[in-house]
Amino acid sequence: MTAKSSRAPARRTCNSSDNDAGGLAELGAVKVWSNLAEVGATDKLAERKTVRVSIRLVEPLSCNRPSIVSRYVARLRAGESAPPILLIRQSGSPYRYRIFDGAHRLRAAKRAGRKTITAQIIAFE
Repeated sequence: MTAKSSRAPARRTCNSSDNDAGGLAELGAVKVWSNLAEVGATDKLAERKTVRVSIRLVEPLSCNRPSIVSRYVARLRAGESAPPILLIRQSGSPYRYRIFDGAHRLRAAKRAGRKTITAQIIAFE
């Protein structure tokens, strides 16, 4: 009989070098678009529709820039919206989606008490 490991899987973390251009809509935009271009997904992203996704279906990330999360929380609580997060479908995980971009927005939505978040799903073929 083998003993099961009681260790939790390592949590993924968001990139600490996100571009903070001053405005929330621009946070990380340069980095995200360059990453998308590297994998050839910019054309596919333009074709994607924005959908509402249950937050519980998205694999969480640890965020190390709480000031960004706090700014998003304040905007959400004031009734404003945030740009859609970018998700990748995944299989073999308890979560249906993995974050490509938007870890701070996901954390803020949770802290603001939201059950869903706007997202665009990227499908790589």
